[in-house]
Amino acid sequence: MERRLPPLNALRAFEAAGRHLSFTKAANELHVTPAAISHPVKALEDYLGVQLFRRLIKVLLFTDVGQCYRRKASVKPDGYSRYFSRAPTNFRSIMLFLETCKRSIVA
Repeated sequence: MERRLPPLNALRAFEAAGRHLSFTKAANELHVTPAAISHPVKALEDYLGVQLFRRLIKVLLFTDVGQCYRRKASVKPDGYSRYFSRAPTNFRSIMLFLETCKRSIVA
C-alpha cells in the first residue's frame, strides 16, 4: 500500500514552527498548546525519517534538511493548494525529494 502525505495539521505545525522558530509562538498563533505543535512536528519527522529541527534549550533551529524542506515545500499564506501542487504526493517521491535536499546541502 502506498503511503500518502502526512496529515495537514503536521504540515501546518511545521510551517508555523518554522516561521517563528518556536513551538510556543507557533502555538500562540494557532491558538493551541505548544504540545499540539511539537507532537505533530515530531510525527512528521518520524514519518519522513529525518530530523527537521534541532531542539536546544529555548531555541529551535532548522537542520539543513529541514531548511531545504521548508524552502522547497513551504506553505504560502494563500493556502495549501500551492503546497499540494508542488509537493511530492506519495512516500516514494517524498523520499526522492528529501534526497535532493540532502544532496543540495552536501554540494
